[in-house]
Amino acid sequence: SSSLTLNFKHKKIKTKNNMVSKLVTRIAGIFIIISVLLGMYVHPNFYWFTLFVGTNLLQSTFTNWCLLGDILRKLGVKD
Repeated sequence: SSSLTLNFKHKKIKTKNNMVSKLVTRIAGIFIIISVLLGMYVHPNFYWFTLFVGTNLLQSTFTNWCLLGDILRKLGVKD
């Protein structure tokens, strides 16, 4: 797995770029794009799904837990 080291005023912050994280971000982005388009062209209630995805992304930043990440790991995706 690849990693990135960031330097901020003499502090090094190392971030890990793993496959689960990349897939969660990609899938969430796809869900948001599709739900916005469905909300625009099919029915406005699809915007609720957009809100759901955004809320889950936000809560995962506070709790460090993501249901989609757990599902992907159970399906065999490696960290």
